Amino acid sequence: MADAMKSTPHKKNLCLWFALLSGLTAHAENLPDPTQPPHAGPAEGVAVQAPTQLHAVLIPAQGRKMAMIGATAVAVGDTVGDARVERIGETEVVLQGPEGTQVLRMMPAVEKSPVVSKSAPHKKVSKQDAAQSSKEKGTP
Repeated sequence: MADAMKSTPHKKNLCLWFALLSGLTAHAENLPDPTQPPHAGPAEGVAVQAPTQLHAVLIPAQGRKMAMIGATAVAVGDTVGDARVERIGETEVVLQGPEGTQVLRMMPAVEKSPVVSKSAPHKKVSKQDAAQSSKEKGTP
């Protein structure tokens, strides 16, 4: 009987721990799954703006030109938000919308400019001109 009395406090402690852990697991159901991407949805009452970042352009030898704007694949004539895709080029897409024309570039911070050579341009010499020059100098 003495053994039965000693096990009673352990049973009470075990029941207390079980109750506490059960409550913690109930709260854990509300925690987000860390293996899933975070929810990036807009807050209530906030206007959603269409993504306007050009990620890729596909210009096949045959078929329709395609562009990846945000997470959406589009072709000429498709819409992105309120804008319509007017033209797809090698590095840019032209959108026409209520706010006017918008040009999306693959790398908007990079400006192309012609390369200016600092040295004098080299003249191409044909074989005939080289032979004539050799005869004038007296070299074979």
